[in-house]
Amino acid sequence: MFRYMFLALVVIAATQATAKVELRLLNEYKCYVSLETGVNQVIDVQVKQKSRHQAELAAYQRGYAAPQQQQATRVEQVIQCVEFNQQFGSAEARALDAKKLR
Repeated sequence: MFRYMFLALVVIAATQATAKVELRLLNEYKCYVSLETGVNQVIDVQVKQKSRHQAELAAYQRGYAAPQQQQATRVEQVIQCVEFNQQFGSAEARALDAKKLR
């Protein structure tokens, strides 16, 4: 009986450890985008592959939703995606990024 309980605890612990490792495998990017409303914004995305192209696709799929906004605004164009710890090339994008609450 105790052997089965111990085995169950080991399986549960291994499952939780695997979930934590999978979360760390996501690559974080930030994308400077133009919304369908004509406003430019910086959005954060996470992708499994370390790829700017995948980050761009995720930005299109995610859209942008302000905290008080229920429905996301569609991304019309992805201007630039960079890794989360990198800086944008555009001064406007850097200014928006500095103002973004995270």
